[in-house]
Amino acid sequence: MKNLLLILIFALSANAQVPFVNFFGTTTPSGCTGADITFVAAGTAASGTSTCTPTYPAGLVSGDKILIAVAAHNADVVSIPGFSYLYGGGATSGAEGENSGTGKIEVWEKNSNGTETGTVTVTVSGANTVTAQMVAYRSVTGTFDRDETSGSEAAAGTSWSVTGIEVLPVEACDWVMAATGFNGADGTPQHTVSTLTETGVTFTGSTERYDAGTTLGNNAHLIIADFVATAGSGSAAPGYTFTTASSGATWPVGGTVFVRLRPGAPTVFTDDFTRFVTSTDIDTDALWERVRSDMEGISGAVESNGPTTVTAARYVGTPALAANQYAEITFKTLASAGFIGPAVRFQPGAAASWYGCYADQSTLYVGQVVGSTWSDVTSVSKSYVAGNKLRIEATGAGTATRLTVKENTGSGWVNVFTDLNPSSDLDGGTPGINGYDAGTGITAAEDWKAGNL
Repeated sequence: MKNLLLILIFALSANAQVPFVNFFGTTTPSGCTGADITFVAAGTAASGTSTCTPTYPAGLVSGDKILIAVAAHNADVVSIPGFSYLYGGGATSGAEGENSGTGKIEVWEKNSNGTETGTVTVTVSGANTVTAQMVAYRSVTGTFDRDETSGSEAAAGTSWSVTGIEVLPVEACDWVMAATGFNGADGTPQHTVSTLTETGVTFTGSTERYDAGTTLGNNAHLIIADFVATAGSGSAAPGYTFTTASSGATWPVGGTVFVRLRPGAPTVFTDDFTRFVTSTDIDTDALWERVRSDMEGISGAVESNGPTTVTAARYVGTPALAANQYAEITFKTLASAGFIGPAVRFQPGAAASWYGCYADQSTLYVGQVVGSTWSDVTSVSKSYVAGNKLRIEATGAGTATRLTVKENTGSGWVNVFTDLNPSSDLDGGTPGINGYDAGTGITAAEDWKAGNL
């Protein structure tokens, strides 16, 4: 028994990253950089009276979480088109007036579809001061699990101290965004390094994303900072403190909203095509859109039946996938010069562009459609049979986009090509299926699957 204990102690001390499995069945790493969530960008903030129009962050892809923080003087947000309310808070000090009265903070959210640009209009109640800013985050799964709470600071002075009114469950690797709004401003930044605490959790220092006020109307100030939980876990009310650069008799007073972010469950779509009977079934199907002619349904499968043309259909079910995505098919039948395979990152619009791979009995092609033309990225001789599987993965963005193609001929997934550079930049988009037919036989696919990487 003593030797067993010594072995366990040595194993644990030799690797600081050995996970601790608690009695509730979840695994909590002992240390974490928070890389499962990444900060994408901040937009351009805006201020006004009654309304303001902040600009979307750049570089959005499908699945990103957009948070818009709104600080207002004695006002509630009435509407932000396309966004949903998450949480709010605030406090009052003195009569309503310049640098006095009620400071409020609200956070609204939106799941990006990857196409947002320009501005959005924030409308608040009454002719009151408002300032707003957007920030965006990305999850490795393309989905988010979130929770939120808020706290208020009702005592004017340079020491800002807020405790959440509800518990905020946090685990290692989670991110917490803290958005603070208060009732006064002198036009200068107010935020120094802030501290986030919660029993059982170790956080990084703050990373400031925004700190500015508006002297329009009765003034308002907005601060956005985020933190990474590097170790531990907890389910307690968070505490948040910092020192403002200036203050007055009745300001800063307001609130802080806390939004905890962690990767959600990966989104996976599946379709066995068993409902397809005739060639036109795919045209009226709620989950598919044929973007190239002659991609047809046939006896519980799909086939490419185009006379020497590329055929394709994209999946239009919800929710949207992240930019890092995969698609795969199982071959049901194969024939010479009849090709079919999975595709990813179909772009919106009638003349869709995408990345794909397809195969017949003897050759596997990897390629892309940009505009209206298919171009090969690479090819290799292959001898697939019914029941074999083919998969394509797309990762990265812009010039860093890379493709990986895998096959499963009965012994698990094996890489055929890795890190192919397609020489085109197709970001975001949806998965689907594509093919080519130059023969008389039928090559058909079944058991399609797609999801986030």
